[in-house]
Amino acid sequence: DDMTIGCPIPSLAGEARRSADEVRLAFDAGLDRLAARLGKLMPNGGKKAAIALLGELAGTLAVSRAMADAKQSNDLLAAKRKSVLANA
Repeated sequence: DDMTIGCPIPSLAGEARRSADEVRLAFDAGLDRLAARLGKLMPNGGKKAAIALLGELAGTLAVSRAMADAKQSNDLLAAKRKSVLANA
């Protein structure tokens, strides 16, 4: 959950929402490309499953970054990681 080297999607999502249409369209296009690539690695669901997974992961990461308690943040991330791997 280190914002300096971690995933930019949770941070950019809030900013993109308040940005010009051009920025929002670029954000959408980037997510679409990422979901297409990830979807090829997912045996069930493809791109739709990939975009859903990206949303889940971005939300989990955003919440973990907002938590003041580092242990609680790490516990949340570990629980989500376990859940994703169990459903892979």
